[in-house]
Amino acid sequence: MRAMIRRIVPVAVAGVLAGCGSTQASGQGAPGADTGYVRPAAVAGSFYPADSAELSMVVSLLLDEAGEQLPSSEGRVVSGVAPHAGYVYSGRTAARLYALLEAADSLPEVVVLLSAAHSVGFDGLSVFGGAAYATPLGDMPVDPGMSRRIRQAHPAARYERAFHEREHTIEVHIPFLQLIAGGGDMRVLPILLGRCDPDDLRFLAELLAAEAAETRVVVIASSDLAHYPERRLCDELDSTTVEAFMAGDPESFLEVVTEQERAGHEGVATCACGSTAMYVVLCYDALMGLTTPLLLGHATSADGGGDPGAVVGYAAIAVVLPEGREASGLTDDEKSYLCSVVSEELHRAAAGLPSGTPELPTGRLLLPSGVFVTYRESGALRGCIGSIRPVMPLYLAACRMARAAALEDPRFPPIAEDELPDVEFEISVLSPMRLVDDPSAVRVGRDGLYIIHGSRSGVLLPQVPVELGWSRTQFLEGVCEKAGLSHDAYLDPETILYSFSAEVFGPSGEQ
Repeated sequence: MRAMIRRIVPVAVAGVLAGCGSTQASGQGAPGADTGYVRPAAVAGSFYPADSAELSMVVSLLLDEAGEQLPSSEGRVVSGVAPHAGYVYSGRTAARLYALLEAADSLPEVVVLLSAAHSVGFDGLSVFGGAAYATPLGDMPVDPGMSRRIRQAHPAARYERAFHEREHTIEVHIPFLQLIAGGGDMRVLPILLGRCDPDDLRFLAELLAAEAAETRVVVIASSDLAHYPERRLCDELDSTTVEAFMAGDPESFLEVVTEQERAGHEGVATCACGSTAMYVVLCYDALMGLTTPLLLGHATSADGGGDPGAVVGYAAIAVVLPEGREASGLTDDEKSYLCSVVSEELHRAAAGLPSGTPELPTGRLLLPSGVFVTYRESGALRGCIGSIRPVMPLYLAACRMARAAALEDPRFPPIAEDELPDVEFEISVLSPMRLVDDPSAVRVGRDGLYIIHGSRSGVLLPQVPVELGWSRTQFLEGVCEKAGLSHDAYLDPETILYSFSAEVFGPSGEQ
């Protein structure tokens, strides 16, 4: 229901395949927070009005106009794309995403604003560590806990105040959020993307998905589209870019954008200045479930009075998780399918046959997920290998881990055919990892743990401490010892500790 009145805001187990694959940013600064710092408005008076009353009126009118054109949609907005030019050019387009957020039954608690850095070049990503972003409407608070966890959990993340000081691409979104929040407790998390390896971007999406399991989060990519072609060509290029985004495959999207930019079209500087931010959103969407993208609007700077011979394109896209598709456990049929895949691959591996090709499933089994396969023979561990990160569709991950656990666990010889009658297995389907910033919050029976310290790492699945009758402290000490660390290494400030949950089942049902 849309607000009728808006107020100015006052303001592991062996063989873990889990490497992040990223390199620390050169010259990386301390990841610590900039306590109390409020980033002042840098583009008020140029990209949008500097007077608070005028700004409030302009944004309210844009939201009201956009609200009258909203598509019918049932479900929860999980992410989106919105442009970041001056309001006279892209404000109407951006307002369509924010009007859809405002119309929802409940507002997000945290809006993550992702943008490729425009004002400075750097390696990695800068997660804002200050207290708030200021506009003429007041201060928009930053979520300190999420900011801290992302900075500490991601090996390419840091916070550099200077990177954010002149960046307009995040600032221009803040007044929209302030108006739809209406004085509520919505918070933001600004993240600037520098030169990033694709795996850095994927891991960022995983960390955000883990945060979304605890908090109502919306992730927004700040991006304009084609820069400076004539209007007709801009429309063609933007149509292709948007179509690639709507298809939902992150790698294909980047390929399409890259190919268009390399084609040598006259006047084209880029086809999506925030393509890396859009890539993160696509990775995030894949982890959130069976989402549906909605194209809310497309325009160019010529629609706002700009030169039609050299335009910039804009699009507003919302990605919605329809009702009934909220994240939940696997169905019995999906569990049965995975068990059949593991059983088939175990038998093929033991017989010396090449890996099979599972029948293509539907639904959640196509979504990326981490998974472990554990074998036991006469009750004793016989092999356990998994991928802790969601690097491939669940059904393929289960197939590959089934073979690896049967043949490649260095603690055991390969499983032979004559052992098969005595071998049982269980499958653990993992959630994305979330940084543990308070070891006392770890819960035995709910959490699995993954620890990293220097070059050493180790993982223990949630069922391990239950099976061994461990306390929380024993569990924490156990994962340290699994990584070859001292028993109290989890208390070391240089140690990174993640938690995750798991659905554990086998052919006979839940374990």
